[in-house]
Amino acid sequence: MQNESIWADGCPENVLEEDKLQQMDLLRMGINFVIEKCLLPNGFKIEKVADKLNELPNIVAKRNNSIYGIAVVSSVFPTVLKLNDDIRVQYAKMCEEHKMIPLYAPVGFRSIDEARANASMTLKGDLFKTSFVGFIKLTTDPNQDVTIVPEHIYQFGKN
Repeated sequence: MQNESIWADGCPENVLEEDKLQQMDLLRMGINFVIEKCLLPNGFKIEKVADKLNELPNIVAKRNNSIYGIAVVSSVFPTVLKLNDDIRVQYAKMCEEHKMIPLYAPVGFRSIDEARANASMTLKGDLFKTSFVGFIKLTTDPNQDVTIVPEHIYQFGKN
């Protein structure tokens, strides 16, 4: 496991496009975090992983004869992305049709470097603080509020 960033302190100038993490990279980081830190330690068996941006669920997991469809949404400080309401409702209905419990897993990432964090920079080889406020069970109610404010997902210590 990497213990320090390959980047010097602060925001580097002239960062090459290939040095930037893309949304797909962030999704994979979010999926890995949810599996390694939340599911496996709590006795879930991973049935399927889909690390594609336009495919839900990202994780199908089983525990105690229940099957969970998990939609992972990765965000970068200070933004908090969420599922579009139409997609959320369609996803919840699809999960119910397949006898899965639909869960939303919002994961937040923030560079350990304060300047890069404040600039929302996500660079390959950097280290990140990861935040997860827990799973949210989704419903087919079009008015379900799944809003997470940045102050809740990005509650990190200043280390």
